[in-house]
Amino acid sequence: MKTLMQMFPNLTFAHQADEFLTKWKDNPDVVSQLRERRIHKVKFQPLFSSGGLGLQSDGSFFVALNNIFYSEELALSLGHEIGHTFHHDLSTTPPTHNISEIPHEQLEDFCDAFAELWLAQQSVQEVARRIKNSRRLLWQF
Repeated sequence: MKTLMQMFPNLTFAHQADEFLTKWKDNPDVVSQLRERRIHKVKFQPLFSSGGLGLQSDGSFFVALNNIFYSEELALSLGHEIGHTFHHDLSTTPPTHNISEIPHEQLEDFCDAFAELWLAQQSVQEVARRIKNSRRLLWQF
């Protein structure tokens, strides 16, 4: 399987995303992974899209997921939104974008690829189970 650096050699943050995937390969603790990417809240609400990433006043992120989707779709959306955190510099508060003149379509393709790789090592069923049965746990970390 190709790495994100191999798929997106012009994106400087692809290496960081590959390192994240490697670090968490054998540890399915979704909440700790979200914390590492400074995602401190996951909201479930009606949306016109599958999900979105937002910035809170304290400099942390929140993820909004469309509450009409099935758990498996929510898991993929969550992975996609985690992917969006990689084009932010998390060493600053609030995080700053570390992208310049990268086409929006390429960023979305990167996040889709990240989500697929992330779910391949997380188990879609496990993430979906956690979302479906324990939505409150994602809120309370």
